[in-house]
Amino acid sequence: MRKKLLRAASLLAPGLMTRIAYHQMTHPRHHGMRAKEQAVLQQATQTTSQFGSFRIQHYHWEGSGKKVLLIHGWEGQAGNFSDLIGRLREKGYDVYAFDAPAHGQSSRGKTSMFAFSDLCTEIVARIQPDIAITHSFGSVAIVTAMTRIPDWTLGTCVMLTTPDRFRERIEWVAATNGVSDTVTRRLIRRIEKESGVVVDEMSVGAAVSGIAVGKALILHDVRDRVIPISQPRRVHQQWPGCQLDELTDTGHFKILHARQSLDRVLAFLPNPSPQ
Repeated sequence: MRKKLLRAASLLAPGLMTRIAYHQMTHPRHHGMRAKEQAVLQQATQTTSQFGSFRIQHYHWEGSGKKVLLIHGWEGQAGNFSDLIGRLREKGYDVYAFDAPAHGQSSRGKTSMFAFSDLCTEIVARIQPDIAITHSFGSVAIVTAMTRIPDWTLGTCVMLTTPDRFRERIEWVAATNGVSDTVTRRLIRRIEKESGVVVDEMSVGAAVSGIAVGKALILHDVRDRVIPISQPRRVHQQWPGCQLDELTDTGHFKILHARQSLDRVLAFLPNPSPQ
């Protein structure tokens, strides 16, 4: 019923629906935090920094080993990595994470995926991690950071799901919600006008061939309902030396907690001891 109503509204009032869709894209939803996630975050040293108008929440679980930066996805937060954080700490890794603008415990307000990537670039440049582990849109953010810091090489990159083309993501969300093609085109034009980017040029696959990384792994469920498996397959094809492991029974979010995915992440990582 909701999808039919949105379809009708898109046809009758495309301007209004474009504004609504744009608001949803720039004001990420907040999801409830599990008790386990809260407990893990409370064990971290927490600090804040200013990023534009946002107060950004940072987390650090100090270890003696290599530095690991965790980058959550759109509408996610650092606590999403709670199970992985526990296992990384057992190995002795030095673990860092943050909540993106308007996400998690960072302050709220109008933001964008571009601001997310800009903040990630600042954090990467400051920490210069040995390892980056990402989920969903976090994969876009780390690739963006690597393209902007040419004199820095990331040792190991692990992506727990990754999108490819930004246009596909917009069109998939629109189709899922019954939004008309007219509204989708208007939304893309507004994004391009306000950000100064060309949506069709935004592609993880197009960027990865030119980034500096020692080794890379993508884990993605073949039945992921949020990001179709075709997208990481394209990224893999364009990324020399990248390994793609196609999983089952993890979906888009369970992959953050499933034993089979976490086991593969830990097996792929280098020894935690610093060089």
